Amino acid sequence: MRYLITCLILAAVTVHCAPTVEQIFNAGILAECQQLVYCENAALAGNALLAPWLDAKAKDSAEEAADNEKLPAILKAVRAIADKMPMRDFSAVKRSQFCVDWSLAVSDPKNALKTVKYLLVYELRDAFSPEQAGTLIAEEAKVQKMALDCTFDSEQEILTIVYSGGADQPACSIAFFQENKVLMVGEPAVLQAAAAKVRRQIPPPPLNPVLQAARAKVAAGKQFYLLFAPDDNIHAAMLAQAPDSPAAPTLEEISCLAFTVQAGEKLAVQLGLEFTSPQTASMGKSMLLDGLFMGMGRMYLTQNAGAELPILKTMGTSLDGNFAAFNCELTAEDIKTIKPLTRKIIKAFAERAAARQ
Repeated sequence: MRYLITCLILAAVTVHCAPTVEQIFNAGILAECQQLVYCENAALAGNALLAPWLDAKAKDSAEEAADNEKLPAILKAVRAIADKMPMRDFSAVKRSQFCVDWSLAVSDPKNALKTVKYLLVYELRDAFSPEQAGTLIAEEAKVQKMALDCTFDSEQEILTIVYSGGADQPACSIAFFQENKVLMVGEPAVLQAAAAKVRRQIPPPPLNPVLQAARAKVAAGKQFYLLFAPDDNIHAAMLAQAPDSPAAPTLEEISCLAFTVQAGEKLAVQLGLEFTSPQTASMGKSMLLDGLFMGMGRMYLTQNAGAELPILKTMGTSLDGNFAAFNCELTAEDIKTIKPLTRKIIKAFAERAAARQ
């Protein structure tokens, strides 16, 4: 009887001490990160307006498949593995989070893959075990003819994947929580430190104050937000790309960018820019938001989609102290029209960036 009572007490303590999903997500944020992305996948996937466009398992277009073939062998293998994991299926994820520390990477672009620090957290609808992950990786590595080694630490519940064919390639680890329904992904050393804090229930360190303030301002009900607070290294890299641009001094005054989405009958989108002062915010609104989004953006949409596109009637900007914002609402018609146009713009930017290298 005494043995049974002891077992029950130990079981109760274990359950009580198990980290919550919220604790895991909080531990999955790097204190020094400049970028934080959060997404309520389940809420967005259940929205009638977005559902047709969020099927991550849909077949790639011929153009995307061709681009994939141009990738280096290791990246092609990574893409193939990622495509078959549940995290790739938007509807298989309840919510997700992604944070990045770009500071060292932008200072040394040639070694960016080695120096960038990141963590991803996924809460899945169904369990995805280390055994399933290891089997999937081994099978895909065989197909791609890549030497990928998987090692599972059963004590820490961390699976580490290493490309043994190249010492200069970064490794990746996956930590498993909540009966394999919550996964944390990242560079091994960064991930192990975060996972250890989760299991020991050590409170995470304070977030970058600028990012923390921006996160606190995100209104309730936003199912998606992206926050980006550039540090000195990132500002320098941004200015180096366009040192003579009239917008360069204004870009340097941006302390944080916030992009939010709220899905209902329409898709409410806001791009907010926090500046260092009300004066620079007013200049930023005029040059970037009124000039770029309201001016050039409106002209581009009108020329390529027609003046009757619903979004054109909802586009507007605002200014409140240090904060300038661009707002608009999208309908199903807008999304259908704008999606291919956005792909063209992204492709053009990528081609220009590749040409400069």
